[in-house]
Amino acid sequence: MIVDLTDEDVQPNALAVVKDGISLISQGRDGPILVPQRELHVTGWAEFVRDFPADAPGIEEALTEARRIPWATVSLTDTHSEIEATIDVGYVSSSHRLHMILKLALGFPDMYGRNWDAFWDAITGLVPIPGRIRLCGWSELVDTLPDDARILHEQFLRYQEEQPGKLYVEYVG
Repeated sequence: MIVDLTDEDVQPNALAVVKDGISLISQGRDGPILVPQRELHVTGWAEFVRDFPADAPGIEEALTEARRIPWATVSLTDTHSEIEATIDVGYVSSSHRLHMILKLALGFPDMYGRNWDAFWDAITGLVPIPGRIRLCGWSELVDTLPDDARILHEQFLRYQEEQPGKLYVEYVG
């Protein structure tokens, strides 16, 4: 997930580290909701430090603590183009599951429609996407869900054509 600290909807206390991992605090109707993450990339750091100097140490402390979690990936950058996200698609057995993994890994909103039109809308305007995406287990996805693998590949190619130099996708295994 990518959290842009320059987004006015993100509050200074939007990150927390709980005993079993990293969580993003999302404000729900009935109060805060902890959303567990395996990969967390925080962007807009320099601007956040400038605008919220008193809150920056707390966020930095939470991220430092999160980096100690062996299975977690945590980064702190100024722009999303510096981020590399790794997504394991090798164990995916259904189109629905693939879309759920993409939703979680790329930080799509809850309203994400879990179809290829919604995927395109998400990567071209709903959320900032990383500058580099590694899709691990690619050959297994091609074997299991060939149509979805082809469409996903085509979506990324189309994005790269329309946004030259903004995204590198690596297909591993």
